[in-house]
Amino acid sequence: MHAYRPRAGTVGSRKDTFFSTGSKDKHFQAKDQDRQSQGTDDHNPVEYENTYKMEPDLKFQESQVRDIIAAVLKENISEKEYNHSTMNRGITLMCSKILERVKQLDMKRYKLISHVLIGENNSTTLQFSSRCLWDVRWDTFTSVTVTSGNIYATGMVFGVYAE
Repeated sequence: MHAYRPRAGTVGSRKDTFFSTGSKDKHFQAKDQDRQSQGTDDHNPVEYENTYKMEPDLKFQESQVRDIIAAVLKENISEKEYNHSTMNRGITLMCSKILERVKQLDMKRYKLISHVLIGENNSTTLQFSSRCLWDVRWDTFTSVTVTSGNIYATGMVFGVYAE
């Protein structure tokens, strides 16, 4: 037998909530409680319905996202020499700017992740990877590398479709 951990928002044990042999009201009460939002207005709770939408209305727009990443990186890397202290502060700002501009493309139901890597270009090799569980039909990413002097910057945006 597997260990059981109750779902958040349910009341009682597994037997009381899901396999009630007594009153059916307990079963439906717990089920309704799960479907209601946890908003501040308890008098008029919002109920959400599943859309069962398995594909996006608008696919991830790789070319537009690539242009946004390149523009943000070029705007923010104006220095010709690598300096760790100034680059460290700018990375978070660049990620935020990229994410903000990509969200303006209004690709509904996509979860967006922005990542920026900056380093010194001194004839060394750098490899990095990322792993994610996704659907190859709709989930994707795009990346751009920009160099300025002895600085290189790589910006990536991942778009994961949320069903």
